[in-house]
Amino acid sequence: MTRVITIFLFSLGFLALSVRELVARGGVSRPRTVISHSGLAPERAEAGLLLLQYASRTLPQYARVALVKPRGRWDDAGMLAVAHGQLPRQHAVPAGDMPDFIIAIDAPLEDPHFEKIYEAPAGSIWKRVR
Repeated sequence: MTRVITIFLFSLGFLALSVRELVARGGVSRPRTVISHSGLAPERAEAGLLLLQYASRTLPQYARVALVKPRGRWDDAGMLAVAHGQLPRQHAVPAGDMPDFIIAIDAPLEDPHFEKIYEAPAGSIWKRVR
């Protein structure tokens, strides 16, 4: 009988912790992106996905687009892989291939060949000036 009571109390404690975590993450709601309710701080990653979603809808089809972190250029290969997955209508290219558009994450782009056309909390979209 003591075993049953112990299991019941631990189950009740686990349920209370689960409800607390659910409330801390915003409760039951429809997520805006696939990572809206994941991890401890999904806001930054969610903002990046929303920027890429906006770019996918608004940039011209087959436009050459590069996704970069101006302050973290060591991660360009990873950013190219993300761009391939999140920009299905555009042609993702490395930043060195002179793209038509650059999506800069976390910092402004400092390149005189590009002008800013959109600003978001996660970054900005830049268009090449011809």
